[in-house]
Amino acid sequence: MAAYKETPRQKMIAMMYLVLTAMLALNVSKEVIDAFIVVNDSIEETNDNFNDKINQTYIKFQEQYQINPTKVDSLWSKAQRIKQLSDKMRSFLAAVRDTAIMKAEHKTMEEIKAYVADEMNVRPEEVKEIPIGLLKTVDKYDETTNYFVPNLEKPRTHGMASEIRRQFITYRKEMLSLVPVAARSKFQIGPNFDTTYYDADRKPVTWEVNNFYRTIMAADVTILNKLITEVNNSELDMLNYLYSSISEEDFKFSNVEAKVIPTKNYVLLGEEYKASVFVAAYDTTQRPQVYIQQGVDEITNLNNARRVRSTDDMVSLSLEGTSVGEQKYAGVIRMKSPDGTWNSYPFKDSFLVGRRSATVSATKMNVFYKGVENPLSISVPGVAASQLRPSINVGTLSSLGNGKYIVTIPGDVKQKATIRVNAIIDGEESFFDAYDFRVKRIPDPTPTIGGVYSSGEVERDFLKVSSVIAKTPESFDFDYTFLVEGFVMWYQGADGYWVDLESNSHKFTPEMLRLFDRLPINSRITFEEIKVKAPEGERTLKTTIAIKLR
Repeated sequence: MAAYKETPRQKMIAMMYLVLTAMLALNVSKEVIDAFIVVNDSIEETNDNFNDKINQTYIKFQEQYQINPTKVDSLWSKAQRIKQLSDKMRSFLAAVRDTAIMKAEHKTMEEIKAYVADEMNVRPEEVKEIPIGLLKTVDKYDETTNYFVPNLEKPRTHGMASEIRRQFITYRKEMLSLVPVAARSKFQIGPNFDTTYYDADRKPVTWEVNNFYRTIMAADVTILNKLITEVNNSELDMLNYLYSSISEEDFKFSNVEAKVIPTKNYVLLGEEYKASVFVAAYDTTQRPQVYIQQGVDEITNLNNARRVRSTDDMVSLSLEGTSVGEQKYAGVIRMKSPDGTWNSYPFKDSFLVGRRSATVSATKMNVFYKGVENPLSISVPGVAASQLRPSINVGTLSSLGNGKYIVTIPGDVKQKATIRVNAIIDGEESFFDAYDFRVKRIPDPTPTIGGVYSSGEVERDFLKVSSVIAKTPESFDFDYTFLVEGFVMWYQGADGYWVDLESNSHKFTPEMLRLFDRLPINSRITFEEIKVKAPEGERTLKTTIAIKLR
């Protein structure tokens, strides 16, 4: 490593991780579950410490850029690119981790947080990290193996494990491109995917199989958090390398520019948007004056702005998300120069406010019906609904907003429907998962005579003003109108023989209407071979309607 040295505690965690991974390969997962939980907790704590060090380094880097942007510009641009690449990689690994948990638990993340919160005696929204010790499938591997390595013969072309390898290789290539060729050998970015691994029978296996094939969920989560640690370590190493190129003694106060550092740019309805506003260099004997105005790109009159008070050099903003959508604001930092005049440094930024929502989906059915609007909910943990990019291989997928969609399948489709879910992460589109749905035709309708079902008694006058109507079954939750295109009516003539008359629409023919006037009371009439128009074409119903005149 170039600039970062592991502490004894971090070395111990790494050694425990290697030992537990080796024990897992010997199929003793149940005996080491508790140990994996301990190691995972330690890794999560290490990642939190890493984040603090990384954030402090960025702050120092940005301060140097504020002091002398001309000299630091190229290094600061590379540092920002490092952050962008690392944030994207961390977001990807975190989403994969959460998806693995959901697949193993057969629940949505909202449902998992609900029962975890109940175990922890807290509210679901207070659950930030899922303690794997509280999950019910920590010792299971069927669902996660199918997610990571669904094809043992082709582990590097199928499954999410192969996607992790591809993402890391891309991340490594783009990160190393930011440093000179001569310095690239100093950095170890991500796992060594070309190392030969061996299974319990000493047979060589790939990195994907060694880490994720028949690996219990507790180990999968630990491994993914360890990969996030490797991203953090790479980011801090390269950041320190770039920062070491700056000679702080060379800089003198030459320029001041206002900056905003938000805690997050996406908040839920009712939450507060928080950010820090600071200047990089100024006289520490005086405090800056900060003014804020929401809903504008620029403050033109300080009388319309709100003064933000602070007791130290850092001013903390707290803006409430009062409506859904983008919320912009502008501000001005005022500082007194040595000659007593006031210098103003404007800034602006925005944040997104999302609506609180809960999605309940009947996922066990996995069925789309032809010819009707099938509702669908799609979500990815940690990703806003506006950043989702789903697609379907047949029919159409229309967005209603807020993660709600309508799927329409044509009547001639015979294959299954597959929904692929992509999402925009840090400006780039990434694949997350695919879901298969069966495609079925809607059930046959129930035929009636003017709303009267079979075995009913009808009056002659009612029959003359009615027609054959096909009604959607009450148990079917979708709306579809079946148009009756024809039927055959049978009645018993005076000679005792049954006579049939045919109609090519839902209406009675003139001959049928004349017949109704001649038939005696208690005459029985049946209607068969009822043809209806369905999404896939014409259907002939098997149901017969039998009525009696009264």
